[in-house]
Amino acid sequence: MTYILSSVLVTICPLLLAAMGGLFSNIGGTLNIALEGLMLLGSFTGYLFCWYTGSLFLGLLCSSALTAAAAALLALIVFRLKAQPFIAGLALNLLFGGLCPILSGRLFGTEGVLSLNGIPAPSAALFSVLTAVMTALTLVILFMTPFGLRLRACGMNRDAVLCAGLSPERLEIRSWSVCGALCALAGSAVSLQLGSYVPGATSGKGWIALVIVFLGGNRPLGLAGAAMVFALAEALGNHLQGLWSIPAEYILALPYILTLTVLVIFSAVGRRRKSFKSA
Repeated sequence: MTYILSSVLVTICPLLLAAMGGLFSNIGGTLNIALEGLMLLGSFTGYLFCWYTGSLFLGLLCSSALTAAAAALLALIVFRLKAQPFIAGLALNLLFGGLCPILSGRLFGTEGVLSLNGIPAPSAALFSVLTAVMTALTLVILFMTPFGLRLRACGMNRDAVLCAGLSPERLEIRSWSVCGALCALAGSAVSLQLGSYVPGATSGKGWIALVIVFLGGNRPLGLAGAAMVFALAEALGNHLQGLWSIPAEYILALPYILTLTVLVIFSAVGRRRKSFKSA
Protein backbone atom coordinates (compact mmCIF):
# COMPACT_ATOMS: atom_id res chain seq x y z
CA MET A 1 0.00 0.00 0.00
CA THR A 2 2.86 2.38 0.82
CA TYR A 3 4.38 1.72 -2.59
CA ILE A 4 1.09 2.54 -4.33
CA LEU A 5 0.64 5.77 -2.36
CA SER A 6 4.17 6.95 -3.13
CA SER A 7 3.67 6.05 -6.78
CA VAL A 8 0.41 8.04 -6.84
CA LEU A 9 2.21 11.10 -5.45
CA VAL A 10 4.92 10.84 -8.09
CA THR A 11 2.37 10.46 -10.90
CA ILE A 12 -0.32 12.95 -9.89
CA CYS A 13 1.99 15.97 -9.68
CA PRO A 14 2.87 16.30 -13.39
CA LEU A 15 -0.66 15.34 -14.45
CA LEU A 16 -2.34 17.91 -12.23
CA LEU A 17 0.16 20.70 -12.94
CA ALA A 18 -0.23 20.24 -16.71
CA ALA A 19 -4.02 20.03 -16.37
CA MET A 20 -4.03 23.30 -14.41
CA GLY A 21 -2.16 24.87 -17.30
CA GLY A 22 -4.73 23.53 -19.75
CA LEU A 23 -7.48 24.88 -17.49
CA PHE A 24 -6.19 28.45 -17.84
CA SER A 25 -6.28 28.26 -21.63
CA ASN A 26 -9.63 26.45 -21.72
CA ILE A 27 -11.37 28.97 -19.47
CA GLY A 28 -10.10 31.70 -21.78
CA GLY A 29 -11.98 30.11 -24.66
CA THR A 30 -9.35 28.15 -26.61
CA LEU A 31 -7.83 24.96 -25.21
CA ASN A 32 -4.09 24.68 -25.74
CA ILE A 33 -3.45 21.12 -26.93
CA ALA A 34 0.34 21.59 -26.85
CA LEU A 35 0.58 20.43 -23.22
CA GLU A 36 2.70 17.42 -24.16
CA GLY A 37 5.22 19.49 -26.11
CA LEU A 38 5.44 22.12 -23.37
CA MET A 39 6.00 19.37 -20.82
CA LEU A 40 8.81 17.94 -22.95
CA LEU A 41 10.43 21.36 -23.12
CA GLY A 42 9.99 21.83 -19.37
CA SER A 43 11.46 18.40 -18.68
CA PHE A 44 14.64 19.21 -20.62
CA THR A 45 15.05 22.84 -19.57
CA GLY A 46 14.29 21.96 -15.95
CA TYR A 47 17.23 19.57 -16.01
CA LEU A 48 19.37 21.98 -18.03
CA PHE A 49 18.94 25.01 -15.78
CA CYS A 50 19.22 22.99 -12.56
CA TRP A 51 22.50 21.52 -13.85
CA TYR A 52 23.75 24.93 -15.04
CA THR A 53 22.79 26.99 -11.97
CA GLY A 54 23.26 24.28 -9.36
CA SER A 55 19.98 25.37 -7.77
CA LEU A 56 16.63 23.63 -7.89
CA PHE A 57 14.73 26.89 -7.34
CA LEU A 58 16.58 28.82 -10.06
CA GLY A 59 16.31 25.87 -12.41
CA LEU A 60 12.54 25.67 -12.04
CA LEU A 61 12.21 29.45 -12.32
CA CYS A 62 14.26 29.69 -15.53
CA SER A 63 12.53 26.67 -17.04
CA SER A 64 9.10 28.14 -16.27
CA ALA A 65 10.05 31.49 -17.80
CA LEU A 66 11.40 29.93 -21.01
CA THR A 67 8.46 27.58 -21.45
CA ALA A 68 6.01 30.41 -20.73
CA ALA A 69 7.72 32.42 -23.50
CA ALA A 70 7.36 29.46 -25.90
CA ALA A 71 3.65 29.17 -25.05
CA ALA A 72 3.20 32.93 -25.52
CA LEU A 73 4.84 32.68 -28.96
CA LEU A 74 2.46 29.87 -29.87
CA ALA A 75 -0.45 32.02 -28.66
CA LEU A 76 0.72 34.92 -30.84
CA ILE A 77 0.78 32.60 -33.85
CA VAL A 78 -2.74 31.38 -33.05
CA PHE A 79 -4.45 34.63 -32.03
CA ARG A 80 -2.56 37.25 -34.01
CA LEU A 81 -1.62 35.32 -37.15
CA LYS A 82 -4.87 33.29 -37.01
CA ALA A 83 -3.27 29.86 -37.23
CA GLN A 84 -5.54 26.89 -36.57
CA PRO A 85 -5.08 26.11 -32.83
CA PHE A 86 -5.12 22.32 -33.19
CA ILE A 87 -2.58 22.23 -36.02
CA ALA A 88 -0.31 24.79 -34.34
CA GLY A 89 -0.42 22.90 -31.04
CA LEU A 90 0.26 19.57 -32.73
CA ALA A 91 3.21 21.13 -34.56
CA LEU A 92 4.68 22.33 -31.26
CA ASN A 93 4.27 18.86 -29.75
CA LEU A 94 6.20 17.35 -32.64
CA LEU A 95 8.79 20.15 -32.61
CA PHE A 96 9.86 19.76 -28.98
CA GLY A 97 9.61 15.98 -29.18
CA GLY A 98 12.48 16.07 -31.68
CA LEU A 99 14.27 19.30 -30.71
CA CYS A 100 15.01 18.47 -27.06
CA PRO A 101 17.06 15.32 -27.80
CA ILE A 102 18.95 17.23 -30.50
CA LEU A 103 19.81 20.02 -28.06
CA SER A 104 20.83 17.40 -25.51
CA GLY A 105 23.22 15.89 -28.04
CA ARG A 106 24.74 19.26 -28.87
CA LEU A 107 25.10 20.44 -25.27
CA PHE A 108 25.96 17.19 -23.47
CA GLY A 109 27.22 14.92 -26.23
CA THR A 110 24.41 12.39 -25.90
CA GLU A 111 20.74 12.13 -26.81
CA GLY A 112 20.19 9.54 -24.10
CA VAL A 113 19.77 9.67 -20.33
CA LEU A 114 21.46 12.52 -18.43
CA SER A 115 22.11 12.23 -14.70
CA LEU A 116 21.59 15.22 -12.45
CA ASN A 117 25.03 15.17 -10.84
CA GLY A 118 25.66 17.43 -7.85
CA ILE A 119 21.99 18.12 -7.06
CA PRO A 120 19.96 15.62 -5.03
CA ALA A 121 16.72 14.54 -6.67
CA PRO A 122 13.80 16.40 -5.03
CA SER A 123 11.42 14.19 -3.11
CA ALA A 124 7.86 13.42 -4.16
CA ALA A 125 6.71 15.30 -1.05
CA LEU A 126 8.32 18.52 -2.31
CA PHE A 127 6.54 18.40 -5.64
CA SER A 128 3.32 17.36 -3.87
CA VAL A 129 3.48 20.53 -1.78
CA LEU A 130 4.28 22.58 -4.90
CA THR A 131 1.33 21.04 -6.73
CA ALA A 132 -1.02 21.74 -3.83
CA VAL A 133 0.15 25.36 -3.70
CA MET A 134 -0.31 25.78 -7.47
CA THR A 135 -3.79 24.26 -7.25
CA ALA A 136 -4.77 26.70 -4.50
CA LEU A 137 -3.28 29.63 -6.45
CA THR A 138 -5.18 28.58 -9.57
CA LEU A 139 -8.41 28.54 -7.59
CA VAL A 140 -7.72 31.99 -6.17
CA ILE A 141 -6.57 33.54 -9.48
CA LEU A 142 -9.43 32.22 -11.59
CA PHE A 143 -12.28 32.89 -9.17
CA MET A 144 -11.12 35.67 -6.85
CA THR A 145 -9.10 38.13 -8.96
CA PRO A 146 -9.95 40.64 -11.72
CA PHE A 147 -7.75 38.71 -14.18
CA GLY A 148 -9.67 35.51 -13.52
CA LEU A 149 -13.02 37.28 -13.89
CA ARG A 150 -11.94 38.82 -17.20
CA LEU A 151 -10.52 35.54 -18.46
CA ARG A 152 -13.74 33.66 -17.67
CA ALA A 153 -15.74 36.43 -19.34
CA CYS A 154 -13.51 36.06 -22.40
CA GLY A 155 -14.36 32.37 -22.61
CA MET A 156 -18.09 33.01 -22.20
CA ASN A 157 -18.59 36.11 -24.35
CA ARG A 158 -15.73 37.78 -26.22
CA ASP A 159 -17.99 40.61 -27.38
CA ALA A 160 -18.73 41.57 -23.80
CA VAL A 161 -15.00 41.77 -23.11
CA LEU A 162 -14.55 44.01 -26.16
CA CYS A 163 -17.39 46.25 -25.02
CA ALA A 164 -15.64 46.62 -21.66
CA GLY A 165 -12.60 48.04 -23.48
CA LEU A 166 -10.43 44.92 -22.95
CA SER A 167 -8.51 42.84 -25.47
CA PRO A 168 -9.54 39.16 -25.58
CA GLU A 169 -6.33 38.35 -27.45
CA ARG A 170 -4.15 39.75 -24.67
CA LEU A 171 -6.09 37.82 -22.05
CA GLU A 172 -5.72 34.57 -23.98
CA ILE A 173 -2.02 35.14 -24.65
CA ARG A 174 -1.46 35.69 -20.93
CA SER A 175 -3.46 32.58 -20.07
CA TRP A 176 -1.35 30.51 -22.49
CA SER A 177 1.81 31.93 -20.89
CA VAL A 178 0.58 30.73 -17.49
CA CYS A 179 -0.20 27.40 -19.13
CA GLY A 180 3.39 27.16 -20.35
CA ALA A 181 4.83 27.93 -16.91
CA LEU A 182 2.69 25.23 -15.25
CA CYS A 183 3.59 22.71 -17.96
CA ALA A 184 7.27 23.49 -17.31
CA LEU A 185 6.79 22.58 -13.66
CA ALA A 186 4.96 19.43 -14.76
CA GLY A 187 7.78 18.38 -17.09
CA SER A 188 10.40 19.21 -14.46
CA ALA A 189 8.50 17.09 -11.94
CA VAL A 190 8.87 14.13 -14.30
CA SER A 191 12.61 14.50 -14.90
CA LEU A 192 13.82 15.84 -11.56
CA GLN A 193 11.99 13.23 -9.46
CA LEU A 194 13.90 10.65 -11.50
CA GLY A 195 17.15 12.48 -10.76
CA SER A 196 17.89 12.52 -14.49
CA TYR A 197 16.62 13.69 -17.86
CA VAL A 198 15.14 10.92 -20.00
CA PRO A 199 14.05 11.82 -23.57
CA GLY A 200 10.31 11.35 -23.94
CA ALA A 201 9.90 10.75 -20.21
CA THR A 202 6.49 12.45 -20.20
CA SER A 203 5.15 9.42 -22.13
CA GLY A 204 1.88 11.00 -23.18
CA LYS A 205 1.05 12.59 -19.83
CA GLY A 206 0.26 15.86 -21.61
CA TRP A 207 -2.48 14.13 -23.57
CA ILE A 208 -3.90 12.58 -20.40
CA ALA A 209 -3.86 16.07 -18.85
CA LEU A 210 -6.11 17.25 -21.69
CA VAL A 211 -8.64 14.59 -20.75
CA ILE A 212 -8.42 15.66 -17.11
CA VAL A 213 -9.28 19.24 -18.17
CA PHE A 214 -12.52 17.99 -19.74
CA LEU A 215 -13.41 15.73 -16.82
CA GLY A 216 -12.66 18.37 -14.19
CA GLY A 217 -15.47 20.63 -15.33
CA ASN A 218 -13.26 23.74 -15.37
CA ARG A 219 -12.82 23.51 -11.59
CA PRO A 220 -9.39 23.06 -9.95
CA LEU A 221 -10.77 20.62 -7.38
CA GLY A 222 -12.53 18.70 -10.13
CA LEU A 223 -9.23 18.43 -11.97
CA ALA A 224 -7.58 17.15 -8.79
CA GLY A 225 -10.17 14.38 -8.49
CA ALA A 226 -9.80 13.36 -12.14
CA ALA A 227 -5.99 13.41 -11.87
CA MET A 228 -6.21 11.14 -8.82
CA VAL A 229 -8.13 8.55 -10.84
CA PHE A 230 -5.50 8.42 -13.57
CA ALA A 231 -2.64 8.44 -11.05
CA LEU A 232 -4.20 5.48 -9.25
CA ALA A 233 -4.59 3.62 -12.55
CA GLU A 234 -0.92 4.11 -13.39
CA ALA A 235 0.22 3.21 -9.88
CA LEU A 236 -1.85 0.01 -9.93
CA GLY A 237 -0.47 -0.81 -13.37
CA ASN A 238 3.08 -0.49 -12.09
CA HIS A 239 2.27 -2.53 -8.98
CA LEU A 240 0.61 -5.36 -10.91
CA GLN A 241 3.64 -5.98 -13.09
CA GLY A 242 5.00 -9.40 -12.28
CA LEU A 243 2.01 -10.40 -10.16
CA TRP A 244 -0.01 -11.78 -13.05
CA SER A 245 1.03 -13.72 -16.12
CA ILE A 246 0.09 -10.79 -18.35
CA PRO A 247 2.64 -9.07 -20.59
CA ALA A 248 3.96 -5.90 -18.94
CA GLU A 249 3.08 -3.85 -22.02
CA TYR A 250 -0.64 -4.54 -21.48
CA ILE A 251 -0.48 -3.52 -17.83
CA LEU A 252 1.47 -0.34 -18.61
CA ALA A 253 -1.19 0.52 -21.19
CA LEU A 254 -3.83 0.65 -18.44
CA PRO A 255 -3.79 4.48 -17.99
CA TYR A 256 -4.14 5.02 -21.73
CA ILE A 257 -6.94 2.46 -22.03
CA LEU A 258 -8.67 4.30 -19.20
CA THR A 259 -8.14 7.59 -21.04
CA LEU A 260 -9.72 6.22 -24.22
CA THR A 261 -12.62 4.70 -22.28
CA VAL A 262 -13.32 7.94 -20.46
CA LEU A 263 -13.25 9.91 -23.72
CA VAL A 264 -15.76 7.53 -25.33
CA ILE A 265 -18.08 7.68 -22.31
CA PHE A 266 -17.74 11.46 -22.04
CA SER A 267 -18.56 11.87 -25.74
CA ALA A 268 -21.54 9.50 -25.55
CA VAL A 269 -22.99 11.27 -22.50
CA GLY A 270 -22.53 14.65 -24.18
CA ARG A 271 -24.39 13.52 -27.28
CA ARG A 272 -27.27 12.10 -25.25
CA ARG A 273 -27.62 15.38 -23.36
CA LYS A 274 -27.71 17.33 -26.60
CA SER A 275 -30.31 15.03 -28.14
CA PHE A 276 -32.40 15.21 -24.96
CA LYS A 277 -32.30 19.03 -24.99
CA SER A 278 -33.19 19.22 -28.69
CA ALA A 279 -36.12 16.87 -28.11
